[in-house]
Amino acid sequence: GAANYRGAASGLPSGLKIGPTTGTISGPPTTAGNFPGVMIAVNDTLSGQSASKTFALTIGYPPLTITTTSLPSGQLGQSYSAALSATGGSGSYAWSSGALPAGLTISPAGAISGTPTAPSTAQVSFSVADQTSGQSASVSLALTITATPLVITGSGSADVAVGGSLTLSYNVSGGAPPYQWALSGVPGFSV
Repeated sequence: GAANYRGAASGLPSGLKIGPTTGTISGPPTTAGNFPGVMIAVNDTLSGQSASKTFALTIGYPPLTITTTSLPSGQLGQSYSAALSATGGSGSYAWSSGALPAGLTISPAGAISGTPTAPSTAQVSFSVADQTSGQSASVSLALTITATPLVITGSGSADVAVGGSLTLSYNVSGGAPPYQWALSGVPGFSV
């Protein structure tokens, strides 16, 4: 009967073991690769007989998947930072991208950073390659850079007599410089 059998194995990848009475190989493997010389042996303790078998075992890496599904919006002229993430493979990732909005860069670790220099609404392609397993994955994500609201500050209303001199000073912030000023509705005055 089965209770008479005693199994053993050699050449198993790290994390795997054989049940000595069941012959079942189980466990979470911790090393990927090809293992061509795995040998299992069984002994029948009652009859004294033994048998062995050698076989190949391949342990692969889990599929590489990009887990980032969206990116935060950024604002023109303000520091931007976002991180891309993935699961699977061996974990030795190298990231790259298509054209990013002006002023932004991506590091091999998947960090997007910089200070945007122009408004943009773009679909950007991001790719990750696992340098150990050889797997790769790609995703297209929206990356929007908006300008801050345009605000005019400065002098308010003024009364001036015909032939008099008038100086009103205004400043603008936000938007995307350079700015172009215009004056309308005031005969005889220009910007």
